Amino acid sequence: MVQRVRAQELTLVPWAATIAPESTLQFSTWGGKGPFNFSSSSDEIATIDSKGLLTAKAEGEVTVSVSDGRGKATQSHRIRVVKPTEGGEVGDCPLGDPALCQMMCAIDPSLPWCQQSGLAPAKCSRMR
Repeated sequence: MVQRVRAQELTLVPWAATIAPESTLQFSTWGGKGPFNFSSSSDEIATIDSKGLLTAKAEGEVTVSVSDGRGKATQSHRIRVVKPTEGGEVGDCPLGDPALCQMMCAIDPSLPWCQQSGLAPAKCSRMR
């Protein structure tokens, strides 16, 4: 990902996320040349408009794709749509790197995959 940004290649931001049904997430691009065309791998789970605003509709996973005016294209990692958990439940970290997951949980323990209810914010579960 870092190499793509440095080379000013078309890059989709965010690359991975976990959101709740009926919430929205704004996507943007780095590099590339407009106009941009966004799409979701499953409109039943989440739709995305022409400005990159994703609207989660049902639980599941999607990828978001974007193409630019020159025909270059890229896509996200998995975008998970899950109902929020309560009472210390934990979820999968979507970042793919345990160290990155732990850093993000330390910065923002409210992230959906971090432990809740006052447990150690730097711990994540079921990391891959």
